[in-house]
Amino acid sequence: MTRLRIAVAGAAIALAAVAVSGCGSSQQAAENAVNDALSGSASVDIGEDGSVKVEDSEGSYEYGTGELPEGWPAEAPVIPGFTVMASAKSGDTFTAQFEAAGDQTQAVKDYAVWLQNNGWAIDAQIPPGTNGMWGFRGFGYSLTMLSTAFGDQTVVSVNITPV
Repeated sequence: MTRLRIAVAGAAIALAAVAVSGCGSSQQAAENAVNDALSGSASVDIGEDGSVKVEDSEGSYEYGTGELPEGWPAEAPVIPGFTVMASAKSGDTFTAQFEAAGDQTQAVKDYAVWLQNNGWAIDAQIPPGTNGMWGFRGFGYSLTMLSTAFGDQTVVSVNITPV
């Protein structure tokens, strides 16, 4: 997805927040404005709940839908106890951000062990768990995770790229 489309997706998120605070017609107006700005190069759907989904020929971006992009490898399921905050697909590359309440450092470590026990090998270039980082290879992909606990929540970013 080009930088312009990413910027527009960000604008769509901001517009969605405004739309949700108003009536349904303002939500539709925001969606129409973003779609017009993209001149048909992408499609933007803003849900009444503030969720945003942007799709174009190069991929997709979702915020607040709770879904992973189409084609996300089944061998890398959502971390137990976490929800999907945002996700994207660009070509064959996938990205997602997950969140859970509280300090879930142990849950992330348990997930890393689960990955190892289910076909993913540790990527020797990333020392396991150092500064919340993990790297794996398997199923034709490289999977990297970065986990950060912010006291009352934990956020994990996952990138999956073909190798």
